[in-house]
Amino acid sequence: MKSIFSVVLILLLTGCAATMNLTMMPRDSGASYRGELHGDGSGSGTMTVDFDGTKCTGPASRVSSSQSTAVGSSVGYSNGQTSSAFAAATIDGDSKVKALLTCSDGKGLRCEFTGRDAHGGGICTTDAGRVFDVIVARQ
Repeated sequence: MKSIFSVVLILLLTGCAATMNLTMMPRDSGASYRGELHGDGSGSGTMTVDFDGTKCTGPASRVSSSQSTAVGSSVGYSNGQTSSAFAAATIDGDSKVKALLTCSDGKGLRCEFTGRDAHGGGICTTDAGRVFDVIVARQ
C-alpha cells in the first residue's frame, strides 16, 4: 500500500495507521540502535528507541507536508442518458515530522525527519548535543 504520509514518515503519520522501523547511528561511533515510529493515521503517533537499556519514548507529529489532492468531475450525455463521474487522487509530497522523546534516565531526545512514500531520514539530538543520523522505513 502506497503511503500518503510520505516519514517519515512518516511518516508516518500519514492518512493510514502504520509502524515504521528506525535505525540510528551516532556521529561519534559506529554503534547502531533500533526504534519504532507508530503512526495513528491522523498525522500523530509515538516514537520509541532503546539505547543499551535506556528507553526513550514520546510523541511524534507531522509539522508540514507538500502533499496535495487533485479532484475532478465530468458529466456526459449519450442516448438520452446523463452520466457523471467524480475522482480524487492524492499526490505524494515530502512531509516533515518532529518527535520529542523522554528517556528513562530523565534526559531528552529531539528528532526531525523528512520523508516520502514511507521512507525517509533525519537527525536526533540528545540534551547533551550528541547527534544521531536516522533512517526510517515501513516494516
